[in-house]
Amino acid sequence: MDKDYIHNLSNDKDNSSTDTNSIAKKNKNDDSYKDNNTIKEELSIDENHLDGLDPKFKSSIEDFIKVLNNHLNDVSISKEQKKLLEKQIEEMTILIRKMPNNQEIQQNRIEEPIKSSGNPYNENVIHHDKAIEVNPENAEDYFNKGLSLYYLGSYNEAIACYDKAIEVNPENADAYNNKGLSLYLLGSYNEAIACYDKAIEVNPENADAHYNKGLLLQYLGSYNEAIACYDKAIEVNPEFSWAFYNKGIILTAHGYNNEAIACYDKAIEINPQNADAYNNKGLSLYYLGSYNEAIACYDKAIEINPEFSYTHNNKGLSLYYLGSYNEAIACYDKAIEVNPENADAHYNKGLLLYYIENHDEAIACYDKAIEINPEFPYAHYNKAQALSTLQRYEEALPYYDKAIEINPEFSWAFYNKAQALSTLQRYEEALPYYDKAIELDSENADAHYNKAQALSTLQRYEEALPYYDKAIEINPQNADAHYNKAQALSTLQRYEEALPYYDKAIELDSENVDALYKKSWILVNYYPNRLQEASEIIKKAIGLDPTNNDIMHTYGNTLDKLKTYEEAILVYEHIIKQKPTFPTVWYDCARSKIKLDIKNMQSCILDLQKAIELDPIYKEKAKYETDFEEIRNNPDFRKILGL
Repeated sequence: MDKDYIHNLSNDKDNSSTDTNSIAKKNKNDDSYKDNNTIKEELSIDENHLDGLDPKFKSSIEDFIKVLNNHLNDVSISKEQKKLLEKQIEEMTILIRKMPNNQEIQQNRIEEPIKSSGNPYNENVIHHDKAIEVNPENAEDYFNKGLSLYYLGSYNEAIACYDKAIEVNPENADAYNNKGLSLYLLGSYNEAIACYDKAIEVNPENADAHYNKGLLLQYLGSYNEAIACYDKAIEVNPEFSWAFYNKGIILTAHGYNNEAIACYDKAIEINPQNADAYNNKGLSLYYLGSYNEAIACYDKAIEINPEFSYTHNNKGLSLYYLGSYNEAIACYDKAIEVNPENADAHYNKGLLLYYIENHDEAIACYDKAIEINPEFPYAHYNKAQALSTLQRYEEALPYYDKAIEINPEFSWAFYNKAQALSTLQRYEEALPYYDKAIELDSENADAHYNKAQALSTLQRYEEALPYYDKAIEINPQNADAHYNKAQALSTLQRYEEALPYYDKAIELDSENVDALYKKSWILVNYYPNRLQEASEIIKKAIGLDPTNNDIMHTYGNTLDKLKTYEEAILVYEHIIKQKPTFPTVWYDCARSKIKLDIKNMQSCILDLQKAIELDPIYKEKAKYETDFEEIRNNPDFRKILGL
């Protein structure tokens, strides 16, 4: 194989998951409003709750909090949700302290009614139940009970409450909106959209319903419809920061980066503490190649939220493209410090280490990414690439296989597995992988070219020709493809067809010594009227590679055919000094000597004898060689030929 192309695929995490759903809330004293007051702070509980616990329980709870914080680093939760989580952990420590021993369990079998644990949402449910008992026609109590059940994760029960609120007040748009949210979380997407539509029908100015419908449509891949919903939400509420933000995500994903940046800017103008908007603006700038501006956005996002792991990762990518490799690695390391389970950061660090040729360290990073996410096709693929670079091709094969198993449309994995197999000289096995790479990406010139090379190595030259043709069609500047097509044609003895391809290879690479040599060889042996041209070409080849005995031999043949025998003999004798075991040169030198002068008969016979000693085939060849006609009856000549 002439070339092994490595294709690195960087996985740029864009935090493009849709953000906080907009939940309508009501109480006795205010109108509905949207709660997007999200935060990114670590969970913490009062140490008093841990004191006095069994050390094993205390350690387990501390580990549990660390795991939760790792998972919460890259998501936004409301202050209420944070407090709820902390409250529930604290209550768990109280319950652990109160756990009875085995004897107490045996004595206390009397069932007690379920009591409120002190959770504010549980307490709210009890409060609204009492209010409903007093006034069963109060829609607001059903609505707010549903809201509390939603926060408790009891989505079916929440829906029942929203249905009751709607039954009491069919014009309650917020109940339809919030019912839609619960249906969405239960996976009932069509029903959720129907609820949002009903909320909008009841109140066309309900920005939350337009927004939440947009979120669901975005999740379902209906991007144009989602943008229309966000636009409507913004029309109703021009200060709707998250509508601008999520519209920006769709625009970024579809390559409309300038338009996306305008959306992120508006989201930031409304909420200057929106770290996600700065992060995603940075991504759009990164995609536009504005790496320094992207870094400024990432820095702002990190200033707002230093624990934003993926922003550190994304900053690392921009630094990589600016050539600031040490700084990029520091960013990846920070991303990993903040969230050791950030597979993308491990992976991107691996890519950079591979690029600076720290292949073993790169492999360790890929391994960590795979450990975190075993279904990460690019990590498997680039580990295979690193192993191939280290010439550990057998080890690389299963990682190409895994990348293909995870992503059967991964054309580069098929191509580079074929390359590894070809390097291992397993050409027949390589062919179907080249075929699959070509099927997935018909414009992959390298796949066409290297399949042709594999076929040529298997001596299937006719089959190879159309693949060389396709490689040349896709990339007319590929000198190797022109040269090797000429080689295949020459092997098939189609010299007239081969010459233009040698010419093109030389045009593209004037120092392609092999093409110069092969073209001159054809001219010398098959085109007697082009000997002067051959002489000029072979001289250029010698200038490029003066120690190549095959090239020098062809030069000697050229001089012989030009009947400059004395010069030819000098060339042959020069080669013999360099390589005394070259039988063809001994034979040709004998021929030139006898053609120069019959007086060279004895020297000619000695050279011929040496050629026969090195390769007996020349004994038979000399019997019919017309150049030896004048000495055919010489006793010494006949003796060495066994005549």
